[in-house]
Amino acid sequence: MDRQRLMPDWAYAWRTGAYSTMSHGWRVGPFVWIGGQVALDGEANVVHPGDMGAQTRYVYEAIKGLLAEAGGTMADVVKITTYLALDPNDPEFDAKWEAMAEVRKEYFPGEGPGATGIAVSALRYPGLLVEVEAMAVLREGDGGPG
Repeated sequence: MDRQRLMPDWAYAWRTGAYSTMSHGWRVGPFVWIGGQVALDGEANVVHPGDMGAQTRYVYEAIKGLLAEAGGTMADVVKITTYLALDPNDPEFDAKWEAMAEVRKEYFPGEGPGATGIAVSALRYPGLLVEVEAMAVLREGDGGPG
């Protein structure tokens, strides 16, 4: 099966140390695996620190771009895992979760993918609130089997 590393120039490049061999994702045949995407710019600066809605949109735009690099679309996504840096005891927990969910719904307006949501104490960089990884299966006509 053909393999394609997904490391576009516009995405944050894992440049140093233990991160230097990491990839944003891989396409293997019709399957696409996208590693956790966060709201970092090309120089690893947090974008929209503390803003759940804006960070979620940034993350899904990155996933959309990575899928395009692989020849797919958001309609090809079959599974997502969302990590949210939220304290379940925070009185704003539900509002912040809903802010993420409302943006996510824009990218999956119909029957969406399987989904898992996990609250974590923190993400790698201060100010990050959301990280999403995705799996997709490309359909016939967009590089999938057929």
